[in-house]
Amino acid sequence: MAFTIRIDEEKQQKLDMLAQSMDRSRNWLVNEAIDNYLAIQAWQVEQIKLALLEADDESNFASDEEVARLTNKYKNYQ
Repeated sequence: MAFTIRIDEEKQQKLDMLAQSMDRSRNWLVNEAIDNYLAIQAWQVEQIKLALLEADDESNFASDEEVARLTNKYKNYQ
């Protein structure tokens, strides 16, 4: 599948220089960047979900009352 993106000339030049130095095409380089980005974001989202589940299971979140108490405590320090 193909799609078009718009980038400034400086980014295109950098992509072209990097692609040339790696003996790869600009298309290959962009696909690698997208693959890496997607993998990192998927990992990060999964870690956040796991951390939230863990926090819920261990009651590690402050209650509404605790948050309100702290907010009121430091309200006058702003």
